[in-house]
Amino acid sequence: MSSPGVLVLGEEKIVVKDLTVCLGNLGYQLVGAPSTVEEAIRMMPDVRPDLVLVNAAPRVDFDVLRAGDSITRSFRIPIVFLTTHHDKPLMDHLKTVGSFGYLEKPFSQKSLRGILEKALDLHGEDSCRYSRGNGGTSALTRS
Repeated sequence: MSSPGVLVLGEEKIVVKDLTVCLGNLGYQLVGAPSTVEEAIRMMPDVRPDLVLVNAAPRVDFDVLRAGDSITRSFRIPIVFLTTHHDKPLMDHLKTVGSFGYLEKPFSQKSLRGILEKALDLHGEDSCRYSRGNGGTSALTRS
């Protein structure tokens, strides 16, 4: 069985480099590291990631969050956001864009592993719902 492929979207190269090491240590494979949303969307059909990690910069760009929603809906790929923020407006917005979770920076490899596994598991459940015609939901809205 091959390693799950992860695409990391973000402008901060040092974060992408650290994530690449962490992902490798956890048994995941980095399949792409675009710095823009447009580049990520162009890459999707070729790299076919199992999951997308979006590194939300210190100033959260709501266009990036909306793009995450577009990726989730168009490609049915789970998205996890990495952020330094944990405020109510951001959490509310993540619920509306179909996020499968978020991880606050700084984070440990253990917490990264946990959120990746949870997102992939929940995505599997949502894939079953989509195939049955029931639609999917944001992991953040589940109880």
